[in-house]
Formats: sequence, structure tokens, C-alpha cells
Amino acid sequence: MLGNAKNIFSIDIPSGLSGDNGLVQGAAVKADLTAVIEHFKAGNLLNQASDHHGVKTLVRIGLKVGDCKRSLLTKEEIAPVPRRRNFSHKYDYGNVLIVGGSPEMTGAPVLSGQAALRSGAGLVTLALPKEARSYIKHLPPEIIARYYSDFSEFHQLLERKDAFAFGPGLGKKNSFSEAILGALLDSNLPVVVDADGIYYLKKFLKEGSRFPNVIITPHLGELAQFVGMIPEKLTERSLEVVSELAKEHELTIVLKGPCTIIANKEEIWFQDAPNPGLATAGAGDVLTGVIASLLGQGMPLLEAAKTGVFLHSLAGELARAEYGEAGMIAGDVIGKLPEAIKRTS
Repeated sequence: MLGNAKNIFSIDIPSGLSGDNGLVQGAAVKADLTAVIEHFKAGNLLNQASDHHGVKTLVRIGLKVGDCKRSLLTKEEIAPVPRRRNFSHKYDYGNVLIVGGSPEMTGAPVLSGQAALRSGAGLVTLALPKEARSYIKHLPPEIIARYYSDFSEFHQLLERKDAFAFGPGLGKKNSFSEAILGALLDSNLPVVVDADGIYYLKKFLKEGSRFPNVIITPHLGELAQFVGMIPEKLTERSLEVVSELAKEHELTIVLKGPCTIIANKEEIWFQDAPNPGLATAGAGDVLTGVIASLLGQGMPLLEAAKTGVFLHSLAGELARAEYGEAGMIAGDVIGKLPEAIKRTS
């Protein structure tokens, strides 16, 4: 019968979708319009939800919701990139250190660095293992590269920094990585941990451990490894796991996906803007650089995560409009960041 319907209207959630995780339970209605009652649930946003809801509209009817604030991210809900003063210099806008790179993955930290600069950072330095030097042929002239061969050489790079990113292209063979991450955590400065950096952070994850200055930006597979779950099970419980992890360890978490989840111990936000064009190498490294830049400019962790995700998403939309989903690459997203910032200022 539904196959002959011209318009399908669903109330709260399309029939056949799990309200807990947005997964199809055998078969599910593909609605043209869904009236979501009172607040957005995981089933309205995650996994397969975007393929079944059509246009979503929120209807308030006065029901009491849970204590944890859950909201959709909009332009009105983010902090704009800080305005610049005429009487200022580059150190007023964040000195960001990006720790990453390996002989196999030299491009990732470069993408993060370019994204940080395009998001307003005044100064960006890449901290790279010495063995990666011969593999990095050309760096953008605005980025500083410093190479270390031992922990003491690395430690000298921490001076006068405002924020760190740890993980882009790092790999799992760097013998100093655990000590380096320990030094970043001990600095009490904000740290974005991404990619293989999350593998090393797991070594610090113990009962009672707290990470109030850390944002992690995993995709589903990285989060599954971090919490010791198989990805299929995590898919069913991703919102619950993210919420519990954020509360237990005082972490700020950005779980990347078609609907990105942003959470700390008190709030959960959703960036519901699926863009298959962002399923491309380096897109996550770009996000890491944007968030690190905002932290370096003084944004609190949750605000930097929200604004960074929104800007990255908007830049991705602009890149998709120009290049198409199949043709866009991570560098295209970086190129659209200035326009995204202008549109949100």
C-alpha cells in the first residue's frame, strides 16, 4: 500500500526504524516528512535514519524530557570564530602544535595544519618524527615543521603553545608516542586526540581517570577499539556509550558519522547533515585542525567541538556544491573554510 502513496507522513519516527539507534528492523517506511515529538531521539538521527525520515520537523507538546540536554546543532547554537583586533599579532590567535606524521602517512598532519591556519590560528607547528623528514618534500610555506629524534627534543617544542592536536598520521610504531601524549596531558592545555592518537590514549584510560582538557574525534571503528567493543554492537548503542564515556571520564567526544555526535558530561549535540562527499581520505584530519585552531584561540572545549564540527560540515557542503560528492577531496574542504567562517560570523 505504501508503495503507491504519493506522500508518506510519519509521527515521531518512521515505522520499522529502531528508536534507540536508527537501524532498520527488517523493513522500514521511507517517509517524506516526519514530525518528531518533543525532542530528537537517537532513532531520528543515527545510522540509517537519514534515509527514512525525509524532512524532519520538531513538534513541542509539553512532555518532560531527560536531564541531559540533547539538541541539534544550528548556526545560532555555535560560537563564532573570535574577531580580530587591529592592535594584535599572531600569538594573540593561538600557537598550535600538531603532533603526528610517519613515513607512511605524511599528508595527514599537513592537512590538519592547513585547516588550523584557515580556521584562524596565528601560528601552526608540526612536530614530526625525524624518520618522516625525507618523505615530506613540500610543505605549505605558512607551516613550521620541527623534527624530533627523542623525547627530550620533542619536549622543547611545547614552549609557548596554546593547544595541541595529537594523532594525525602518527601510526602505531612511534616509540615515543605514549610519553609524548603523557606530556601533553600533563600540560593542562587543551588537546584534540584523533586517529592513532586514540590508540595511545587508551593506555591512559583507567577507572577513575579524568580528561577535562581532551577532545577525542573518533569514527565508529576507532571508538569501538577505544572502549573494547565490536563495531556492530557499538552501532546499536553508540549514543549510550558516548554519553557514559563522556560522564565517566570527563571527556569531550566527537563521534564522526553521517550524524555526528558531540558530547560532554552534561550535554549532547547532533550535527545532522549527512554528506557522503566527506567519506574521503583526510577529511577527519581537517576537522582535527579546525578544532585545535579554535582551542588555540581560547574557545572552551565544548564550544570548540561544536563550532569546529559545524564549520567543517558547512565547508563540506560548499565543497560538495562545487565539486560533487565523488569529486571533492579534503583539500577542497580546507579551501571552503574561510567562506564557512564568513557565513557564521
